[in-house]
Amino acid sequence: SAIFLDGTDDSGRILPDGEYFYSFYAWDEQDNISRARKGRFSLDTAAPSVSLRAAQLYCRPGLQPLEVELVFAGSGSDSATAVLADEEGKKISQWNIPLKDPSAKIYWNGLDANGKAHKPGRYALHVIAKDAAGNRGELVLKNAIVDQEVRVVDIVPEEYYFSPARGVLKCITNVQKSDKSAEWLF
Repeated sequence: SAIFLDGTDDSGRILPDGEYFYSFYAWDEQDNISRARKGRFSLDTAAPSVSLRAAQLYCRPGLQPLEVELVFAGSGSDSATAVLADEEGKKISQWNIPLKDPSAKIYWNGLDANGKAHKPGRYALHVIAKDAAGNRGELVLKNAIVDQEVRVVDIVPEEYYFSPARGVLKCITNVQKSDKSAEWLF
């Protein structure tokens, strides 16, 4: 037989996250009582969060790397995984990030294992942080650009899809210092 706890109290209200203790015993028709079984468990419903602190999402293979700095917060994430995929969804690179620190940096030089440049196009970085309870936090950056062309000014939206109901569209800019550039305006 099994006993199930769905994270609610007797009134159906959701219990707050934290450490809980239990005690269980049984008796029969002759009032023989078993020794109490005691233990504890942790209730954790809060998903860890993943956010972007800084990013260089324009990559020139072998010359200018893709650089992303991530920030992790929440209920003590155990680990995070970041996967870079091309436009067809093919996995290009993967990083397994142990979360000893609240932030991590990802670098990718745009080259394959043989030193050959990956094809130009849009790439996506998908980051998933997991905690011990199985809660997940995710961040997807769909606008990483791989290109051989030198761009003096570049602007890349942080998200591929945008809804004004969610706030403002954040863009990441990259300005190459040049003798020929006098000013730029967005």
